[in-house]
Amino acid sequence: GNEESYYHVMDLDSCRAELYGGKWGIPLIFLPEIQPSGAKFEKVYGPEGLKPSEHLAGLLFVHDVIPWNSGVHPLPFLRLIALKENFGWDDQTQFTGYWKSAEWVKLAADVSPVVVSLYRRPGKVMFVVMNNSDKSAEVTLTPDWGKLGVTEPKELIDAYTATALPEAPLDLQELGSTGVVKFKGTGTPVETVKVPVAAGQVKVSVAPRNF
Repeated sequence: GNEESYYHVMDLDSCRAELYGGKWGIPLIFLPEIQPSGAKFEKVYGPEGLKPSEHLAGLLFVHDVIPWNSGVHPLPFLRLIALKENFGWDDQTQFTGYWKSAEWVKLAADVSPVVVSLYRRPGKVMFVVMNNSDKSAEVTLTPDWGKLGVTEPKELIDAYTATALPEAPLDLQELGSTGVVKFKGTGTPVETVKVPVAAGQVKVSVAPRNF
């Protein structure tokens, strides 16, 4: 009890074994329990709760798991909803998990575990790099652009960082507590989050326990 993150509760292997719905043929919906476990409302929904929430969002996203936005800081999950809508999310969107993504993209990292899953649409690809270690990761991706069906670009966009949401308050009374937490507006102009592609490769830095 009283866990305030999933850092030492779920790892990549357990997520893949228990949560990935592809092997069952149906999607899974995950209900977070950071706040129900006993963590304080202000800590979960305030600034301190953002990093644990992003970690969980990354774990679920890299396994194509649908989150139920409850019991955890909601901002990362709201941003993922907007990101998916911007990318396009329908029957043409195909997921390839990190356990078989090497056919499409090679990954090299200076720490472990770091993995990459793919979401593909005709003429588009989204790389989801998850660093589940406690250290910052320097990651090099070498995509097979031809196999991906994408013309090698000059640059990519950090889609999560670029996805904007307006500033919004959260009334904690609606969650059984007191007070109001204000979320700052998110999103960075696209021009500032472009990632260059050089010699067919993409190099990125990924924060600890993040994506």
